[in-house]
Amino acid sequence: MIISNHFERELIILHIILTNKSTTLTLLSEEIAIPKLTIKGDILKLNNYFVEHTKNENDLIISNNQGIISINPMFSDNIITYFYQLKLALSNNSTLFRLCVLLLTNYSISKQQILDHLFISEAYLLKLCSQLNGYLSQFDLSVNSTNQIYSLKGNEICLRMFSYTILQDNFQGMEWPFDSTTPIVNFDNSNSAISLTKNHALYLFSEIVQQRFLNDNFLVIDPDDSLYDLLKLLQESYDVTKLFNKSPFENLSENVADSEKLYLNFFARIFLSDLISSETKINLGRKFQEFDHPACRLANEIYSKFSNVFLEPISANENGIYLYYLTIFNILYSLIGDKYVLFLELMIPVPHLNINKTDDYMNRIKKEIAELFEDKALENYIAALLYTVSSFKKSTTLKLYIQMSKVFTAVYVIEKRIQTIFNTNNIVFTNNFSEADIVITDSFEKNRLTKYFSTWIPSTTRTGG
Repeated sequence: MIISNHFERELIILHIILTNKSTTLTLLSEEIAIPKLTIKGDILKLNNYFVEHTKNENDLIISNNQGIISINPMFSDNIITYFYQLKLALSNNSTLFRLCVLLLTNYSISKQQILDHLFISEAYLLKLCSQLNGYLSQFDLSVNSTNQIYSLKGNEICLRMFSYTILQDNFQGMEWPFDSTTPIVNFDNSNSAISLTKNHALYLFSEIVQQRFLNDNFLVIDPDDSLYDLLKLLQESYDVTKLFNKSPFENLSENVADSEKLYLNFFARIFLSDLISSETKINLGRKFQEFDHPACRLANEIYSKFSNVFLEPISANENGIYLYYLTIFNILYSLIGDKYVLFLELMIPVPHLNINKTDDYMNRIKKEIAELFEDKALENYIAALLYTVSSFKKSTTLKLYIQMSKVFTAVYVIEKRIQTIFNTNNIVFTNNFSEADIVITDSFEKNRLTKYFSTWIPSTTRTGG
């Protein structure tokens, strides 16, 4: 991790406590396999951080005479806010993290600017760069230093994904990480359908790519590339770039702008998945079924094999959504290979995947699809995706708005989970944030109207795939 192990551990402890109504030192010790004395010390530190950073006089985490540990009820209404405030504060306590953010938010920066900003020596900067390089190498990235100017270099796709994941997961809209002016809401439908969290995410995405554009770093795909027509189909189904009032592509040449729009639309399916309605995903999945491309053909073969072990009959809509997710993941894997889990591990807490599941159902899935894969890592990802999505089955209809930014299959899975619990006559899922009665989110969301409230679905909930 970019932050120190003890800061990461403290955040994990805080997350476990706030996502459980009550726990104990013993249970915490068993779950994260560290001594109870260490956990007790971490809780004291968390309470000290809380008092320091929020100016509250009472402890965030309390315990009673029976040793039951829980969140102080006086703070329970704003616990999401407090969690992300503490998360950002603890991250900023790490000089390595702050160096990483400097490099992510500045295409290039002088040595002296770094030293002045971080209040460190030149020798310590060299040590930090060595540490950061060791971490970045797994993403095919590195810190480059030429004539005392520092910058990040490497795989352009990984660099953009790394930038977005680090900045979105840690800053959550509470602070703007770039030196540029903090953005004002400026999207076509930002006053109605899209939540503030998604507006911020779009701005962040836009700022990252614009920084790359200004320094002539582009993602260009040849129209003859087999992936081109598939990405074009994605864009035609729902063009995310049309949400921008001011296009980040306007000063690019036509072929570069077209390529960049294709890539942005694809990565919006990964990082901003809930911008796209379920109906659009289903319809696209049906088109994938007929589309002649290796990613689509593999998705169809996987789905055909999976149908032999599925627990219940699959509806036409579910058929579409499965093919959508399978194809999207096949495209992602073709672009970044076995790095998907590395990007998930950048987040705290790490979103849960079912890759290590070993129950009978998972074994049946793997046995059925095994002959389709030479790449064991891809097989494990696909099996985990199928296991997760198919674990929550039934059809649906309260006005709930769901936004999940950490795992792109999460919205569908949560919808299905809710459908299995509640009377479907009383539930309606909406894509319009402003009309929602309840907002379910894994991100920090500032209240826009007091009638709304958020229900936090923690990222360790079994939603990944």
